[in-house]
Amino acid sequence: MPSKPHKMLPDLDLLRANLRYNPHTGEFQRWYKSYGEWRALSYRKYIGICKDRFLAHRIAYYMHHGEDPGEYMVDHINGDRADNRIVNIRAVTAAENCMNRRTTARSGHKGIYIMPSGSYSVQYCRTQGRGPVGEKKSRDGFVRKTITIGTFRSLKQAKAAYIEWVYNNGLERFSRPEDLTYITD
Repeated sequence: MPSKPHKMLPDLDLLRANLRYNPHTGEFQRWYKSYGEWRALSYRKYIGICKDRFLAHRIAYYMHHGEDPGEYMVDHINGDRADNRIVNIRAVTAAENCMNRRTTARSGHKGIYIMPSGSYSVQYCRTQGRGPVGEKKSRDGFVRKTITIGTFRSLKQAKAAYIEWVYNNGLERFSRPEDLTYITD
């Protein structure tokens, strides 16, 4: 089943008539006609406009840049979904968005996995695009392939190999700073 496309955002003029967005704080205000004033919206993941709900960070990106992110995902750079400041959100592809996730690996380091033998395997996931009908895909509809960079005896060597791979492929802007810090003894 292909992934569900993002809803098209409402007209920019309609949003600006009903909402105010502060790009420095990431906060929204809504115009309440009955009160005749602007009132702050507490943090919300969704904002209701014209009886429909839209993701707040997508609206923030749209109101600031003036263009609908469309097929792109809006990524929170620091991983905090409550932080909708414009310096913290950017439009990225699905693959780039995956690179900014926190790790769940037992090693505690992104891209580094502990093998049954006790050695460390350095791997990365490459998005292959959308697959044909019936092909096994992830939840977002993209087919991914895991590629092994190498196997190392120490975590320090594995981490250095991962960081080198990130910089060689120009992907450092999609990685968290803690993912690009070398291990020192």
